[in-house]
Amino acid sequence: MAGRENLTDSEWVILRRGMEAAMHAISISHPGGTAQERLAITMGWAEAPRLFPGSDFVLELFEAMPDDLRKLNEQEIPSSSEDAGAAAGQAVELCKKAVNLLNAKAPHEREAYNKLVLFLATKVAKASKEGGFLGIGGQLVSAQEKAVIDRLAAVL
Repeated sequence: MAGRENLTDSEWVILRRGMEAAMHAISISHPGGTAQERLAITMGWAEAPRLFPGSDFVLELFEAMPDDLRKLNEQEIPSSSEDAGAAAGQAVELCKKAVNLLNAKAPHEREAYNKLVLFLATKVAKASKEGGFLGIGGQLVSAQEKAVIDRLAAVL
């Protein structure tokens, strides 16, 4: 089993950034729902390790990062809705890098990683209804969110 010790600091950050970028891209893919989606990011981050209790690899992804990894992890991610396309593109590229990394160093962990990223992205997408009025009607997952999830799923 590949774990933290089999990966460089930079490689480990790529795996974490892929997860984070996927959630962020969903949260800014359209206007509205941002507060609920930010809460969903936190909740998804807390829930995900319990969904993979037998995977030491996934659990390690959620352990507190040492300061040196946190510094590497502070790269800019677009943060406004005007940059939604850029955020989605960055998430897709980071997920591609993560998949290539896992294919090379830990192919048996790729499926768990893919499921994890899609779980987190979907959790954020389902955090609030889009459209409708006063909570009536609307879509649980917007077309923009679905498009980002589809792009992520295509590379995972």
